[in-house]
Amino acid sequence: MALSGTKMVEVGTTNRTHLKDYEEAVTEECAMLLKIHPSNYRITGFHSAVPREELAALAHSRGLIFMEDLGSGMLIDTSAAGLSSENDPTVADSLRAGCDIVTFSGDKLLGGPQIGAIVGKKELIEKLKSHQLLRALRVDKMTLAACEATLRLYLRGDVRAIPTIDMIFKTKEELLEEAKRFSRRLKTYFKGTRIQRLTIEVVPVNDTVGGGTFPQSVLTGYAVALRLPEMGSAGKLAEKLRRGSFPVITGAAEDKVLFHLRTMREGDDRRIIGALDEILRMPAERTY
Repeated sequence: MALSGTKMVEVGTTNRTHLKDYEEAVTEECAMLLKIHPSNYRITGFHSAVPREELAALAHSRGLIFMEDLGSGMLIDTSAAGLSSENDPTVADSLRAGCDIVTFSGDKLLGGPQIGAIVGKKELIEKLKSHQLLRALRVDKMTLAACEATLRLYLRGDVRAIPTIDMIFKTKEELLEEAKRFSRRLKTYFKGTRIQRLTIEVVPVNDTVGGGTFPQSVLTGYAVALRLPEMGSAGKLAEKLRRGSFPVITGAAEDKVLFHLRTMREGDDRRIIGALDEILRMPAERTY
């Protein structure tokens, strides 16, 4: 913006913005209307914002470009997973609403590599591609290859192959079965150790989505709760797991370490048991 000499004019207020605020801010020097996704925060209570359809109509009636930054760049409808898309549109939703340019991230909820994406009207994209800064700021070929591979999964309809999407769409029934299996594996493992007192149970949990789009949204899931009084508090056990040769990051509640099944991938059960085994085999003076 500094290079182009652009001046950004904010309209409305934090919690209440109306179409007239945009109309009154448009001058002969105005070239674009810009709508920014709130990303990692939400305004609750009495508030108002202008729908993108109305902003697109205003922009086009005044000969202006309408651009929206979507942040996380969801490509599919997540309502089936229990996440409301009312305030979190997909990229296609924004384009259908009349946006000329839409920007978003290739990682986060899209599930690909860290990349900045710009889509929209061909003539505008061509102008951006011809700018000399593109050569300096464009991503490398390996990142582009990773992004392409991710997008091809969307095109094939194989979205569950993308870890982020698979985690979001795991059902409570799937998670419960996985939690029961992992619980049994842990119990079998500890039978062969020196540990005499322990608690292993499957507990319901709320999994936070985050991802730059759903900061307040949670999905109901399950975790395996582990308590090892002989190894100290849950905080101490969680620290030992983090410090292992294969770090394991856990949750904790009610003095129990929690392994959330939603974020566990294939083979993680073996890795967790390996990490526990490493801790138990340490000399007593080193288990802190």
